[in-house]
Amino acid sequence: MAPALDPRPDGALAGRGAVRLALTGARLQALVGVDGVRELLVWGSGAAAEVRFEPPVPDGARVLVTPNRIDFDWDEGRLRVSALPQRPALVLRGAGRLPTLRLVTPRRIPPGFDRAARALSSADGQAVASAWTHTRLRALGGSSLPGGRLRLGASGVAVLAAG
Repeated sequence: MAPALDPRPDGALAGRGAVRLALTGARLQALVGVDGVRELLVWGSGAAAEVRFEPPVPDGARVLVTPNRIDFDWDEGRLRVSALPQRPALVLRGAGRLPTLRLVTPRRIPPGFDRAARALSSADGQAVASAWTHTRLRALGGSSLPGGRLRLGASGVAVLAAG
């Protein structure tokens, strides 16, 4: 069960702990929690991918929820996940000691398709390609690590785009 989030006078919700909340943007929807971006869906296409935070955001991290944005803040770092209002994309922005990111293929194949999505890697990102959608995770100035993980660069910014 998710911890309670308290409303603030400015309209934001604030709390601590392991939360999983819906985040929507232009043509996409996802569940965002301390373990990553789960169930990224592209409207009209279906499951696109997931992004795992490795390791997860630490227990007891402060959480702030505002429209189109979820912020995690802990002693050694912070991470913001924002949905872009005009594009089917999420921006992950962080500072301090950050988890690595790993793009994961969707677990479900939409009806009418017989082949699973496949993972692709490049020097600065990862992609999931399928017959129903294409998703790309790119860290600006970042680098690929063994095991399909991605380290954020000095900019602390990654973009997850789907379509």
